[in-house]
Amino acid sequence: MSSAIRMALQKLAPKLAKGAKFAYETVKPQTLGEGLMRYGPDILLWPAISAGMAPEGTDALGRSLLAAEDAGIGVGASLLGQLVGGGIGRNLMKMNRFKDNKNLLSTAITLGDMAARPLNIVSPRPAMNKIFGDAQLTAEEELRAKIAVEEREKYEALLGTLLGGGGLGLRNLGNQ
Repeated sequence: MSSAIRMALQKLAPKLAKGAKFAYETVKPQTLGEGLMRYGPDILLWPAISAGMAPEGTDALGRSLLAAEDAGIGVGASLLGQLVGGGIGRNLMKMNRFKDNKNLLSTAITLGDMAARPLNIVSPRPAMNKIFGDAQLTAEEELRAKIAVEEREKYEALLGTLLGGGGLGLRNLGNQ
């Protein structure tokens, strides 16, 4: 490493350590209940629903990918919201405008977590798009095959009618 990069990292190290400490203190739940409230739906509920709503015929690997993708997006959005809420809460605490700073911080972190929920909706989901796209393609292929069979049956019926009708016509000509 060059000396300029090393110097820059040395100057940044205290700030990075302070930021890491802030992040850890903010996203670490104080109780099991708080942890389940913050992370439970992101890790357990939404991924299970996502995997369960996979198109028919999706294998276990595809369902696992959907669940993992959903969990990653949910936890990422939750962490981001908690950090933003924690930052706002800490700034409000510094202003000393509230009597109960401990509850203020917890409330701000929870509100930040909840405010970040829309990120789950707008986040890109490549695994989901691929799995649902493949299922749609399969459905289109099935529909095309069904249409082709129906068309073939119609042509066979038409040909049968023409041949049958032609045979009847020839029989009628022979009876005259």
